Formats: sequence, C-alpha cells, structure tokens
Amino acid sequence: MPVVDEDKHRAQSRAYYHGLSPAGKKQVMRRISGWVQKKPGWWSWCSLKQRCYNPNHPKFYLYGALDVRVCDRWRKSFTAFIADMGPRPSLKHSVDRYPDPDGDYEPDNCRWATPLQQRHSRRDCVGARP
Repeated sequence: MPVVDEDKHRAQSRAYYHGLSPAGKKQVMRRISGWVQKKPGWWSWCSLKQRCYNPNHPKFYLYGALDVRVCDRWRKSFTAFIADMGPRPSLKHSVDRYPDPDGDYEPDNCRWATPLQQRHSRRDCVGARP
C-alpha cells in the first residue's frame, strides 16, 4: 500500500478550511467526525503523537520528556500506521510498546493490547512479563 504525503495534504486541507464560512466549517467538521468514527485507530494514532511531541499534553512527562519518539513513517501517515499495526481489534485495545516498554513507537515494538496486557508490560512492572 503506497504511503501518501499526508503533511502536504493536511496543509492544503487546512488552507481550504480556513477560507470557508462558519456554516461551511460546520459541514466539514460533521464529515470529518463521521470519517473518524469509521477509523477506530485514528484516536490512538493521534494520542500517541500528542504524548510524544506536545509538551502541553498531561502525559508528556511520561513520553516526550523521556525521549520516547514515533517513527517517521507513522508520525507522517495514519495510513502507514494502520498498514503496519492492522486495524484496532476492539475499542478495549490500545497501542502498547512491547516488547520494550522504554522503546519508541515503531512497527517492531508495538502491538494492539488489552488493559490487562498493558498492565503486564508497564515500565514499573516487577517480575516476569508475558
């Protein structure tokens, strides 16, 4: 699956959006909301980037401040993220950095995990990991 330059597309979309009337903006937001609801991995992808790169995020001190990064391929493209991770199995699953909880968000170190699996792979977990 080819990876598109989503940064360029996003910049063009942003410029278009800012040129719309308030009613037009409202219509665009309704369409986006419907699209995002059909893409359950979208919020996971957005959240992991925010935790790593937004100093105002409440969990930044656990990720970005500790130099946890997102691989370039994923950082630039939701399509690439889903191509590597596969679809989110359920709303109970979230992205887990496994087998290395101190590593970066990248294809070889991430999986979709349940809350129980996440508890077992925490950095502060003592004892054997599954």
